[in-house]
Amino acid sequence: MSGLGEPVVFKDAGTTRLSEPEQTSARTDNVLSFRAVGDQLSSPLPKLITAFGIICISVSLALLFIDDTVWFVVPYILGIVLSFGGTVAWARNLEVRRKVRIAGWIFVLGLTVFYFIPNNIHGDGTLVGMIVLCGWLLSIVLVIMAAVARDDAEES
Repeated sequence: MSGLGEPVVFKDAGTTRLSEPEQTSARTDNVLSFRAVGDQLSSPLPKLITAFGIICISVSLALLFIDDTVWFVVPYILGIVLSFGGTVAWARNLEVRRKVRIAGWIFVLGLTVFYFIPNNIHGDGTLVGMIVLCGWLLSIVLVIMAAVARDDAEES
C-alpha cells in the first residue's frame, strides 16, 4: 500500500510500469494525479482496431459489388462496430480541436460519398448509405466528446 507522495506500480502481463505523482497547477484542492508511463496515448491498439474495421467494411462492400449473392453481413457489421469503437477509443485522449477536426473530415467525407451512392435501394447503395449514416453518427459523437472534454491546455 503506497502513501500519497509515493509512486504507484502497475503490474500487468508480465510488465511493470511506474507512475510518477504530479501536482496539477490549475487545481486548487491539492489533489495528486498519477499518470502511467506507456498509457493509451502511445498505444497503437485503437488505430489497429479502426484500420481492421475499415478493412472489414471495404472487403464486404467489394464482395457485394462483385457478387451480390455473397454473404457479407458479418464482416460488414463487425467492421462498422470495430471502426466506430476504435475511433472513439483513439480520439478519447486527443485534444478538443483535433476531435472536432476529425469529426469535420468524417462528415465531409460522408457528404462526398453520399453524392455518389448508387440509387439501388435494395442493393449496394443502401449499404454504402448505412456506412455514411454511421460515419455521420460518429462525427456527432466526436463533437459531443469534444464539447464535454476538459482541455488541459486551456486551464493552464
